[in-house]
Amino acid sequence: MMDMFSLAGQTALVTGSSRGLGRIVAAGLAQAGAQVVIHGSTNQSAAEGVRVLASDGIEAIPLAFDVREEAAAKAAAARLFAQGIQPSILINNAGINLRGSLPISILPIGRGYCRPILTAPSTSRAPSSARCFKRGAAKLSTFVR
Repeated sequence: MMDMFSLAGQTALVTGSSRGLGRIVAAGLAQAGAQVVIHGSTNQSAAEGVRVLASDGIEAIPLAFDVREEAAAKAAAARLFAQGIQPSILINNAGINLRGSLPISILPIGRGYCRPILTAPSTSRAPSSARCFKRGAAKLSTFVR
């Protein structure tokens, strides 16, 4: 059955995946064959997420950046690309407490670009969604939390 849902050859970046639901989602994607990038707000949290997955036999790549900072997100994407890692799956899972809109306007993922299509003011977790515009390899496009 898992062959029908194989993600072999795909790379997934799951924001907020250093712990909690994000880490569980990342583990599921890895079990379906995807290479996973574990995101945390700090190097320590991203490394801890990778360590926990490794204890379950799952290899992952750590990546730390502040999802509220556009420059930090773009720099993180550039670091991945420099290593030859081009995510084709983006899941916006990071929970943040922010009033107003997220500042990220365009985040390059793979050979496509992800642009937020929903932002909301919030006193807790803001719903988020991103749509990837296909330009070559970006295949999996929209996730809503």
